[in-house]
Amino acid sequence: MWSHRAVTAPAPTQPTNGPGRTWPAGLDDLVGRDWTAARAGRQDRWVVRGGPGSGKTSLIVDVVRAAVAGGVGMDGVLVLTGSATASAALLEEATRGMPPELVVGTDAPVRTVHSLAHAVVRLAAARADAPPPRLRTGAEHDALVRETLLGELSDGAPHWPEQMRPALSTVGFARELRDLLLRSLERGIGPRELARLGRTAGRPAWVAAAGFFRRHEEQMALRSGVRSSQSDVPEALNAAELVGAALDALTADPELRELFRSRRLVAVDDAHHLDPLAAEFVATVGGGADVLLVVEDGDQSVFRFRGADGGLARAVIEQGGRAVDLPVGHRMSPAVTAVAARIASRLPGAARHRPREAHPREAHGGPDGKVGVGVAGSAASEAAVVADFLRRRHVLDGIDYGEMAVVTRSLPRVADALLAALDAAGVPVVDAGAEIPPAHDPVASALLLLVRSALEGADGSDAERVLALLSGPIGRADAVAMRRLRRGLRRSGIGGTEPSAETLRRLVLADEDDLPPGLTAVELAPVTRVRRARRAVQAELRAGGTAEEVLWAAWTASRLERRLVRQAVAADPWSRSADRALDAVVSLFDHAADFVDRVPGGSVGLFCDVVSGEDLPAPRRADTRARGGAVSVLSAHAAVGRQWRAVAVCGVQDGVWPAPRRRSGLLGVDELVDLTEIAGDGPVPSEAERAVSSAAARSAEERRLFYVACSRASEHLLVTAVESPEEGDVAPSRFIDEIADLSTTATAVASPGAPVGPSRHAPTVFSLPHLAVDLRAALHDPSTDPADARHAAGLLAGLRDAGVGEADPRTWFGATEPSTDAPLTPDTPDRPVAVLSPSGFGALEECPLRWFLQSVGGDSSDAGSAAPLVRGSAVHALTQAVEGGIDEDTIRSTVRRRAEALTLSRGWFAERGAETMVQMAETFRRWRSSTRDEYTTAAVEEPFEFDAGGGVRVRGRIDRLEATSAGQVVPVDVKTSAAAASKKDAAVNPQLALYQLAVARGAVAAAGGREPGGGLLLYLAGREGRMPTERVQDPLGTDGAEALVDRVQEAGRATVGPGYTARVGRWCEHCSVRSSCPAQPQGKQVIG
Repeated sequence: MWSHRAVTAPAPTQPTNGPGRTWPAGLDDLVGRDWTAARAGRQDRWVVRGGPGSGKTSLIVDVVRAAVAGGVGMDGVLVLTGSATASAALLEEATRGMPPELVVGTDAPVRTVHSLAHAVVRLAAARADAPPPRLRTGAEHDALVRETLLGELSDGAPHWPEQMRPALSTVGFARELRDLLLRSLERGIGPRELARLGRTAGRPAWVAAAGFFRRHEEQMALRSGVRSSQSDVPEALNAAELVGAALDALTADPELRELFRSRRLVAVDDAHHLDPLAAEFVATVGGGADVLLVVEDGDQSVFRFRGADGGLARAVIEQGGRAVDLPVGHRMSPAVTAVAARIASRLPGAARHRPREAHPREAHGGPDGKVGVGVAGSAASEAAVVADFLRRRHVLDGIDYGEMAVVTRSLPRVADALLAALDAAGVPVVDAGAEIPPAHDPVASALLLLVRSALEGADGSDAERVLALLSGPIGRADAVAMRRLRRGLRRSGIGGTEPSAETLRRLVLADEDDLPPGLTAVELAPVTRVRRARRAVQAELRAGGTAEEVLWAAWTASRLERRLVRQAVAADPWSRSADRALDAVVSLFDHAADFVDRVPGGSVGLFCDVVSGEDLPAPRRADTRARGGAVSVLSAHAAVGRQWRAVAVCGVQDGVWPAPRRRSGLLGVDELVDLTEIAGDGPVPSEAERAVSSAAARSAEERRLFYVACSRASEHLLVTAVESPEEGDVAPSRFIDEIADLSTTATAVASPGAPVGPSRHAPTVFSLPHLAVDLRAALHDPSTDPADARHAAGLLAGLRDAGVGEADPRTWFGATEPSTDAPLTPDTPDRPVAVLSPSGFGALEECPLRWFLQSVGGDSSDAGSAAPLVRGSAVHALTQAVEGGIDEDTIRSTVRRRAEALTLSRGWFAERGAETMVQMAETFRRWRSSTRDEYTTAAVEEPFEFDAGGGVRVRGRIDRLEATSAGQVVPVDVKTSAAAASKKDAAVNPQLALYQLAVARGAVAAAGGREPGGGLLLYLAGREGRMPTERVQDPLGTDGAEALVDRVQEAGRATVGPGYTARVGRWCEHCSVRSSCPAQPQGKQVIG
């Protein structure tokens, strides 16, 4: 017994049409039909076409109510819809206000096509005394197809073209092959017909796929088996096989067919989404009804890639059915209607039911709704504009968040920036973890990566994956922790000269429990976390755990639950991010549960492959999540059949919407669909004809998809795109230009066609935090009128008292006092204020802030940044060897023997680096030999130290000191960098000048009291077979020495702190601490 009650008002004795609904005169025979009369011998067939909001579904509701009230009863009605959600909504509307005795029946009157097909197959199995079949999901079918492909690949894949064999092992190819098989089944194409089409169309991939089709059918028959000698119903069916099996059951069993053809009214909503097989099934079921009502809108047919072709409506009309158009839309505001009409006017054909475009002035500014069209300068700006649109509709227009949506062509493309902007603006989002595939979430992705690492062992886990585990949610190592860990490795000597990434990989993947000595617990914390989680996963794998059990072991051992739950319930900007992460993890477990249930014995590795390549969320989460009070963020295809009061359509980019390329990949699935539509039962058209037809069909479908997205809005619509030459020439789609003049309101970004400025700052969002930011900016702006500044201060005080954290001065950058005003080095009588090295002096003159940050924090300890330092020290040692008379062969053999240690690299790179060092040593040898008539070596690596006054001491070492025949000495600084300084820069080089000052002060013992005769920079790199590049500095005179002493004293005082000046110059291009510099865009958050 089936019963549905939806009584919201006193029930009338006779249900009537919906309130205020009138229908065209052409529908009088349908709406006003006398259902009390006995069944007639003839059948009334109707095809009703209408645009968005024209009342197509409402017509079905009214016809159903009239039929039920006329005595047909619920058991005499069958309505087929495109989704379970649409079925529930239509049933709720159709039964509202009906007497309870009228809403009782033995079967559900409203259902989806696949639900009806499943009912047919179940009843057929019951009649044959066989178990009912179960539904096979797309993920399960993918797994089965991939398993078969891997088996064929292990045998050499002789049935597949050689150029396609490398793709057979990929998840994407398995999914594409499954798609080709489903599209073939939906069109009644078997293996033999598919092979014929492949040979005729010149597609050998189809011929190979046809062979796989046949072998796969045989394998499925063997796997599921015929469960009894009387039943041909298989154990499991996918969507296309389900409909085909139901159609076969109706054809084979006349009694069963008549049972399902006994309904007096059969109505089909959104018939344009049916594929040929489903259309044939519906026609079979509806063939015995008194009234067959087919409702469609070909302009909203966007599932052509799944096989939808609108053939049911055409077949009904060809068989004498009556066609009626619903030309008037009732749902959309005039402004939104104008946009929908403009888009639809460029669709192929001249459908009479399309919305009509009113003059823009007639639609502008009305109270019923607004349309905004804009182009942002970056993805972040576009996301902020969308957030601002939603906030304004909620605050100013009183629209609940649950009545708003964000629709895009590709959700993963815009999800990161969009969800971050909505979080920042305080806009709640419908269970975003269910809308996005779990593998796209960082936490879920880290769990999958952990399981893969445990599966593949040490041989299959490269350094990049291990670093991702350490720096991800499981290892939780930020940049500071990774630097601390790498420093610990270098300090303790673990790993020797191998790259730190390789050392970390060995530490994480080591089987032994003991960790190497020399590292602190704090340094090892990320490694410990990952190792603990990996061991738990490995133990579960050894115990033979299922994908669900292994995933649970990874989740519990990673200890993420408590931290994420604590963040999710906290009232801070990170709570929504943690909430989404938990949703994604639940979705991942839903995938695991489905996989275990539907693929018994499926390997954990196969589960990881399937989920990692999944493009859709877990069905269970997607269907059961709550939708109230939150904005829906979804793709245009997922928005089909739904409506909201306010909709933002974003990401309308050139090359994305419309998508210019074919989606069908290696196997040409779209081309198969095109070919069956173009050729029908006739000859196969030429390749050129197919290409032109396919391009036109793809362009039309992309336009229909944009039409569907924009027409989901009933009142307010925002359409946005990004134009940014800096982000790869990102440009708006032509769809933006088509509707730009229909915009009725200004947006926070540029209008289409207007130049987009260089600013990449996101516009202000209509929210309290952003309002506080604007008020703060006005308060601190010197040009603000004093009265306005006082008003801004008062508003900020009110916001602070209301709990808006951004309005509290205690949270503002730069508003609080420094943590300390003590100098970096305390002033003690027995020690100098500062001790400078020549290189430090040069760094201080360039940028004191950089000197301080690098002195305190150091540079990266990566091998890549340490290599130049090691090379410089090695070359200086080689020049001393040359000075000591060591020959070239001895130098070369010694350097080659220790090449890896001297270059911090391996293989060819180490050999090349070692040879470069030898060449620099020989370049120095040539220079030394050719200059002995001018210079005499006075000292090598000569130390010095002197007091410059003002409590500043200078201490350093001169590479070489050369004596001249004039009785002077020349400091020589040996350089190993490839780029030589300009002559102008060398003339004022602070390091050379300081060497000369040390000689002049008598601080260099080897100088023997001689005066400095200038300085010399010697560049050895890149001069194979030639003399080195020389840069000369003039002798330091008395005035120059005095000025230099003042500069040294100033540099010494600059080291004391607590303030350090940031100076901008050419050195900023290669600075390693730009993210902490307030003079750079990356460090704007640092307030001096």
